[in-house]
Amino acid sequence: MAHNFGNTTNFLVDTTDAFWAGLSAVQQTNVTSNANFLLGQVEAAFTTTTGWFGTDTSKFGTSHRQEVVFDNPDNAGAFNNGYGSAIHVDTQSNNSSTTAGPEVCMVWMAEWSEILMSLTSNWHAGDSSGEGLSQFCANQLFLAGHIDYYGQSFITDWLNGGQAFSSNNKTFVASPNSARSDWVNSTFTGVTTSAGDQIHGDGDLVSFGCALCFLYYLTVQLNLSINQVISSYSGNLASCYHALTGDSSDPIPNF
Repeated sequence: MAHNFGNTTNFLVDTTDAFWAGLSAVQQTNVTSNANFLLGQVEAAFTTTTGWFGTDTSKFGTSHRQEVVFDNPDNAGAFNNGYGSAIHVDTQSNNSSTTAGPEVCMVWMAEWSEILMSLTSNWHAGDSSGEGLSQFCANQLFLAGHIDYYGQSFITDWLNGGQAFSSNNKTFVASPNSARSDWVNSTFTGVTTSAGDQIHGDGDLVSFGCALCFLYYLTVQLNLSINQVISSYSGNLASCYHALTGDSSDPIPNF
């Protein structure tokens, strides 16, 4: 690693030789500032989110720090491969404004929540429910960063119809799912369209927009805690509603 921006109790934030060498001096300054902003946020977020997920925190700590690598180009998002892998984040290297730090924190949070999902037996980051939860966590802790980065909520894609990312063609296409389709009683895991586009559950803005909206319905309108929702999930989001309300009917009409 070319540069270690710093460590906290549970996180190590750094970059790679190749990425760092390819940055201008101004970009290096921006990336360092954004990394330092993230370092100031991660431990409070760790406490909050491990509480939500009921995580065994001994999985982390100074002997098992979660690595966060600043090596993704601007606006390229972030990715991870589950517990034990690094989180690779968008650096916002060309962004010297006050929006940069919150945007980096937001994309980090979406991936960090997926690391925590990988330590559960019931949530899967690659489907519509998991991506909805990922976006929910990012919204809850870094809403301003989410608004700056995306411009609107993915809930709009569910309400009005939207796009999906074609993983094989690396472009956005029309979603294979219609506006306001039911991804509460079912969970979207992916499909190959007639045009040959491979759409994953976490790449379809319509289905995970539905999941995101339903999570807000559960936690805001029905006043259920996100801790309860996370622990009660079993295969689809309707399972949380049934388990926590005792109502066995279809939740979609009231939703």
